[in-house]
Amino acid sequence: MDNKVNFEGFKNDLDKLQFPYKHMVKDSEEIKISLFKEYISTDLDPDLSLFTKKYFTDEEVDAGFKYANRKIPLVKSKKNVIAGSFTQTDFEIRLHEIAKEFYSLKNKNQLDKKYCKFNLAKTNTVKTLYDIERQIRNIKKSSESRVPQFAEKIIFLISKLQPEELRIAITENFSDSNQVFWLSELEDEEERIKADFLRTFFKPKINEVKAPKEENKLSIKNPYPQIFTSQEAYNLFIKLHGAYKGKDFPQANYSFIYLTMDADGYILQSAVGFKNWLSKEFDITLDRIDSRKYKDSKRMTTYSLIKDSLGMFEDI
Repeated sequence: MDNKVNFEGFKNDLDKLQFPYKHMVKDSEEIKISLFKEYISTDLDPDLSLFTKKYFTDEEVDAGFKYANRKIPLVKSKKNVIAGSFTQTDFEIRLHEIAKEFYSLKNKNQLDKKYCKFNLAKTNTVKTLYDIERQIRNIKKSSESRVPQFAEKIIFLISKLQPEELRIAITENFSDSNQVFWLSELEDEEERIKADFLRTFFKPKINEVKAPKEENKLSIKNPYPQIFTSQEAYNLFIKLHGAYKGKDFPQANYSFIYLTMDADGYILQSAVGFKNWLSKEFDITLDRIDSRKYKDSKRMTTYSLIKDSLGMFEDI
C-alpha cells in the first residue's frame, strides 16, 4: 500500500479518534512520526468508507448525507412527491446496497486489500495512554490501601512510552498534581490522604522517568565532523537512532541508516569507519553494513518523515 496514502489515512484517524493526551501527540512532529510507524505495523482492517469511495466521491457522500438529514429525497424521477413520504433517499438505499456488498465480500475473504486500512486504536501507544487513564480512574474510586498499586502501574506504563518526547510530556503533566489528581475536588479526609500519598510518591519517580538521556539530544553543532557532513546530518542520525535503538534487527536497521544517509550525502566515513564509530560511541555492534534489501518501505517512510520533521525537505 502506498505510504502517502497510509499517511493520509493516519492523519484522518488521528483527527477522528479520541484518546487520552491526544493533544500531546498532535503538537509534536516527533511523536506523530513514532505513532505513524506503529500505525503501519498494525493489522489491516476492512474499511467500509474506503469501499464506498468505489462508488461515490467524498463530495457526493457529503451531499448525500446533507440532503438525507434534511429529509429531501434524492430521486431522479420528475414525478411530484409528497414531502416526507419517503423514509429513505435514493442515496441511503444505495449506501445500504454497497454495505451489503462490502460485508458479503468480507465474510467470503474476497475483499481487496485496497479497501482495508491500518488501525490507530490498536497501536501500543494509544492502548497505553488509555491504560494510564484507566489507572487514574481506579485511583479516584479505590480505597486508600489500593492507591500504591495503581500508582506503581502508572509509573510502569509511562516508562513504556516512546518516543522520549511523549514520555517527558506525560510525566510533566503528572508533575502538576493539582491538574491530574483534582485536588480542588478533594473534600473528604480519605481523598486528602490519597492526594498527600500521590504527591510524595510521584515526585521522585516522575523525575526519574522523564530524565532525558544525553545521547538522544539534538545538537546545535556537529560533534562528529569526521562522520557527518553537518549538524543537520548529525541530528538526522540522532532521530533515526532514537527510532531504532533497542529494536529487533539492529544489523538491518543501522545498515539502513548508514546506507540511506550515505546515499543522500550526509556521511563522510566508509562503512567500516561508521561501524567502528557506532560500536565505540553507542555500544552498538554490527557484523557488517549489509546492503541486501535495505530500502524497506517502512524504514524509508520513517526516514522521510524524520527528515520532514527536521525541515530537511517538504514532501513525505
